[in-house]
Amino acid sequence: TEHETISDVLLSAELTPTEFSACMNQLRPAFRRFLTQDKFCAASKDGGQINRLDSGVGLTYLENGQHFLAGLASTKITRETVISLLTNIQNREIHAWLGEQKSRLERLHKE
Repeated sequence: TEHETISDVLLSAELTPTEFSACMNQLRPAFRRFLTQDKFCAASKDGGQINRLDSGVGLTYLENGQHFLAGLASTKITRETVISLLTNIQNREIHAWLGEQKSRLERLHKE
């Protein structure tokens, strides 16, 4: 989305992960509870960001010409900041949950 409007064209933004403690310090106290151990922060230097309608989009990193999924858009704090919170799919608990869901779907497809 751009300016809270759905686009017919795939949009992208370059976001940089932010260190956990630095991110925590940038958040207002009311929003700090959303920054849990399964999340990480990412921010944009050029104003691009994850918006409210972008929930679930992936954040990838490029390595040796290939894109790898690092996180999924989880929470956009407010319009006052360029910080977005993403669910870290490499987090142990999240990774286990994804494995459980995959197994569940595989069982359903066998029935």
